[in-house]
Amino acid sequence: MLFFLHGEDTYRSRKKMEEVREKFSRERDATGLNSEVLQGGELTADVFARACTTAPFMAVRRMVIVENVLTEGSDAALHQAVFHTLSAHNMEVAQSTADTPILVFWEGTRITPPRVTGKTRTKPRSLKELLFICDYVQEFVQLEGQALASWLSQEAANNGLAVTAQARTLLCTWYGASTWKLANELEKISAYVLGSGATTIDEMAVRSVSEFMEEARAFAFGNAIAERNHEAALALFWEHVRDGDSPFKLFGMIALQFRLLIALAQQTGGASLAELAKTLGVHPFALQKTALGTQRYTRGELQQNYRRLVAVERELRSGNRDQALTLARFLHQTLSRRHASVA
Repeated sequence: MLFFLHGEDTYRSRKKMEEVREKFSRERDATGLNSEVLQGGELTADVFARACTTAPFMAVRRMVIVENVLTEGSDAALHQAVFHTLSAHNMEVAQSTADTPILVFWEGTRITPPRVTGKTRTKPRSLKELLFICDYVQEFVQLEGQALASWLSQEAANNGLAVTAQARTLLCTWYGASTWKLANELEKISAYVLGSGATTIDEMAVRSVSEFMEEARAFAFGNAIAERNHEAALALFWEHVRDGDSPFKLFGMIALQFRLLIALAQQTGGASLAELAKTLGVHPFALQKTALGTQRYTRGELQQNYRRLVAVERELRSGNRDQALTLARFLHQTLSRRHASVA
């Protein structure tokens, strides 16, 4: 038996794949030792043939999952070898013998259906043709409009919650059509709503949780810069980039942190941290955490970093280079002590 799952919406396609795998484990593989995942980019004809002919262990059948063989598989020869192995064991039909595995082919992008020229062929001649006529084929398109709204409602219902139309609209406005982002946010909001004893996700719940998480993440990013934590700062930076934050927003966050560090380094007594925080327009706790980082930089390094920031802003506005990489390079050179003395 063959499953073929493909499409741009990898969140829903992976969820479907996991459902198939969990059903197999629950109904046919109590030991959990009879499923295998093969990566198309590393696959060889021999490895695939061996996976298809290995006998199950204390179970009736095995399951073999093959990821991205069409898009990452080494060449056409591999595709033909996989096709011939499937055909030789009659695996493309639901009535395949019990000693052959259940196969799930998963592709993380849309695969264009093959064009069959001339008369319609009754027998497939390639791996792609075989996959498109197998037992179960499903394309997971990127959802939008009412389809996306219905999916959000169903995801909330899976958590035992309803979701208002206003909340759905706000989520889609903030996070677009990415089901990965929406599912991640919905999980956090659901935990918040369930914890409060409510049964409905409304606009206020979305705003409360999302704004809190954004503030917390921005604080963690600034704190990593202040503490000169190279690894954490870059990891959080790329997380912001993946979530769609603009390079200029990120530049502003970085510039603010160094402005605070410079202000703290120049403080010569008199004003308290609370008074300085009020002058700078930041929360006293944030400034207190930043103050601990002043020991990580010399005054000369802070002045040098300020000059670098001016140059970085000019480079961002010129648009001549990848803006995210420009900022990442600045962070790497600034936070790495190996580059600290480089002007």
